[in-house]
Amino acid sequence: MAKRSGVSFGSVDINDDGDTLVSKKRSRYMHIDVMPCLSSVNDVEIYLLKVQNKRLFGRVNQNRRIEDELRKKIDYLESHRMKDDALLSLLSGYLYQIQEELVMLLKHVSKTSSSNCHESIHLFFKVNSIEAEESVLRLFPNMKKNIIDDRLREAFERCMNMIRQIGDINSCLDRKLDQVNSETKSNAFHSERTPPCSSSLSFSSEMRTAFDEANLSEKSNAFHEKCFHLQKCLEELEAKNRQLSLQNRVLQNEIALSENRLQQACVRVKDLEDETEKLLVREEQTNSRIAEVNAQLRQAAGKKSSVSKQLQQQASTSVIRNGPTDDGGRRGDSNVQRSFAENSEYEALAEQRLKEINTLTEQNKQSQRTIQMLRNKLENLDVDLVKQSPTYRDLEVQFKLHLRDSIRLKAIHESVMNEQAKVENNMSLTTEEQRTKKSPVVEQLEQSWQALKAEEEKLIAKQRRIEIDEEYLRMKLRTLDARMQQMPNIMSVAESKLQKAKHEQKLLKLKMSDVQAELNFTREELERLRRLLSSSVVVPLSNADDVESTLEKEESLEPGEIDESDEDDEKLRDKTVEEQVVELKKQLRLSKRAIARCHAAMDVYKTKSAENDDITVTTKKLRMENSFLRAHIRKMAKKIGVDRLEFIKLADDMLTKQEVEIALLKTKLENKEGNMSTLYDEIGTTGDALDQALSKNKTLADLISEKDNAMLKMMERQLATSQAMRSLEGEKKELAEMVRTLERQLQVQDADKEQLLKKLSFVESNLFRVVREGQRVNELIANHRNEYMELQSNLLTSTQNVKRLESSLETTRQDLTKQIELLENAQTEANRFRSTIGQLEKKLRRAYRGAENIKETTVVDLQIREEQIFALKQKVLCALCKLNQLNRVLLKCGHLFCDVCIDNLLKQRQRKCPNCMTIFSHQDVRNVYF
Repeated sequence: MAKRSGVSFGSVDINDDGDTLVSKKRSRYMHIDVMPCLSSVNDVEIYLLKVQNKRLFGRVNQNRRIEDELRKKIDYLESHRMKDDALLSLLSGYLYQIQEELVMLLKHVSKTSSSNCHESIHLFFKVNSIEAEESVLRLFPNMKKNIIDDRLREAFERCMNMIRQIGDINSCLDRKLDQVNSETKSNAFHSERTPPCSSSLSFSSEMRTAFDEANLSEKSNAFHEKCFHLQKCLEELEAKNRQLSLQNRVLQNEIALSENRLQQACVRVKDLEDETEKLLVREEQTNSRIAEVNAQLRQAAGKKSSVSKQLQQQASTSVIRNGPTDDGGRRGDSNVQRSFAENSEYEALAEQRLKEINTLTEQNKQSQRTIQMLRNKLENLDVDLVKQSPTYRDLEVQFKLHLRDSIRLKAIHESVMNEQAKVENNMSLTTEEQRTKKSPVVEQLEQSWQALKAEEEKLIAKQRRIEIDEEYLRMKLRTLDARMQQMPNIMSVAESKLQKAKHEQKLLKLKMSDVQAELNFTREELERLRRLLSSSVVVPLSNADDVESTLEKEESLEPGEIDESDEDDEKLRDKTVEEQVVELKKQLRLSKRAIARCHAAMDVYKTKSAENDDITVTTKKLRMENSFLRAHIRKMAKKIGVDRLEFIKLADDMLTKQEVEIALLKTKLENKEGNMSTLYDEIGTTGDALDQALSKNKTLADLISEKDNAMLKMMERQLATSQAMRSLEGEKKELAEMVRTLERQLQVQDADKEQLLKKLSFVESNLFRVVREGQRVNELIANHRNEYMELQSNLLTSTQNVKRLESSLETTRQDLTKQIELLENAQTEANRFRSTIGQLEKKLRRAYRGAENIKETTVVDLQIREEQIFALKQKVLCALCKLNQLNRVLLKCGHLFCDVCIDNLLKQRQRKCPNCMTIFSHQDVRNVYF
């Protein structure tokens, strides 16, 4: 688009030749820019909409790339999830097998130790069978991953300890079997050496011993084979446990990575939702702008209709006045009709596009509603739907298979253990000495039990310490959080206090400067008063005391200070006495006010010692100067003529009074001296008495110390006798305790069996806890899977919503581009109408001017005029078709043609100028407005 100020013909004369006109167009008036036409507000808005559409397209491409990355990562996470599920299923199977084998081994140990343990083991199997029917993946619903890992590690360590203890027990059982075999052989050897009592008895005894030896050898071999098989199983279990520990570590790392990726995916999903909301807001803005553009289009259509009516009226008037129009006018009317038809078509298209945009907005609203409904449904999903999922069913099937295998293995193990119990019963019957003696198995069990106790106590202490440390750290964190929350308040308070202190310092400095200024002012006033008072002034005296004070201060003053005031006497001689007195009184009042101000300043600056000292010094100086002024005034009053006799009498009276007071004071001093002498005498007497009392006290103290020494000796003898008695009693108690310990040892041997039974029950309870913990771990894994599935479903819904929004955006963009093109075409047509209207108005004006100037025209003049008009119209028309006006310009050569001819050339691919044969492209063609 080119600007409207591209070509103008305002300064060109009509009677000039065509060559001069074209040269002027090229040289002066033709100015075409590459930028689009932005002459109106609508053009600017259209341009901005294009730029915004480009940006939105770029952001949509970015969102698509992000979605592709998220999909790839989701596929990667799903593959890892499948691997995790397989590993977890293997772990559950291995843990269940380990549990069953441990239970059977403990059952075997209980049978070897005592028969009372059978009932507890059967109860343990019942509980395990009841709880094993439940799914493993339904435990630990509310615990964290770190806690689960710690529990699993503890359970695994306990299982390993139990396996080691069982291995030790098996080794002890092997030793026991060896002892039994050796004893049976020795018994057989002794039986061969003994003489036969009778044939029947010897035969029966030999048969029994041979039968027992055969049975024992068979059973011992079977037992050894089973023990060897159990050792192999234990070794395999240890290897499996190691592998499982490594796999657990790998799984933990992978789970942590998957959790981080899920968090990142959630963050990106939130970002996408925010971007979609922004896109919706922008769509609303574009809709509002489209509505504004449509309103402007309607206004333009109304203006066009009004312009067309005016043109029709002007054409009718021109026909009435000038007769029938020529071919150029007819062609202009045909162009106007075409433009009206095209405008009507564009308006219809614009209305259709508006309807489509409204439908799109309604569809977007419906999609948002459906998204909200789906989210609500996802939040309100029941557990039954989760149970109906295929993954849940597969897990249940796997768990049932594991249960069947475990039951089968339990039956086999029970048969083996029954055979071992029979062998042990036969072995216990053969040896009677083993009943009385304590078996090494029991001793080893006791040692293992004590080690377990110590480890449990250590673990309990560690747990308590950890809990205490956690509580302490939580308290510290809370206090630190509270302090951190209070820090901004404290900092604000401190800053406010600093600002206040700075402000107070500034105020103090200002006050100090004010006080110094006032002191300087008072000093100046006092100096002026001195000068005034140094002159002779007549003042009436009211009291004789003032005169005395003045005389005393005159004696204290130096002669130079009084003589300096004689210089200002000449200034006051011209004034009267009353005026001089009034001025002196005013000056005294001013000095008193200055002194009062100094006192106030002293009260303010009491806290500062140096400043207080300065102010006190200044105040003293002011008081001295004020007193000096008063003395000088009284001196002047004395000069004026007071009776000195009265003053002398008063002075005598004062002297007498002072002498009387001095005499009274002297008498008082003498009385006080007498009192002091009496007091000194009394103090001397009391000192002698005190010395006597101290000597008596010393003698009494010596007697008391002798008595104390005697008592200490008696106490030492008593202590020695009491210690001897205590040592005898201690020996008696030790002997009694030795007897008691012997009795206790006998009792302990009986209680050891009960303790062993309790230990076995405790071990069974620990194993039961391990089983529960494994089931809880499986439940936690199931919960994690469910959460992962929910997140995946949310991601899918969000991606679908984003796709829908992108499709709606693309449709709106297409509609906007079409509307923008329609607006551009409408603007070009409006510009054409304006140009035609301007030409017609010029023609009408010229016609009116010619009618006014030519009053008596001939036929020849009219023909010449018509020929000139025709020639000028042909210059404005296209050189190829000679029908349409010049609307397009070729930038390379500058020749003008109509839009129809240039479109035909571009369609036919004849991209050469008809006048100069210069090659041009589609970009070199621009519109021209006359």
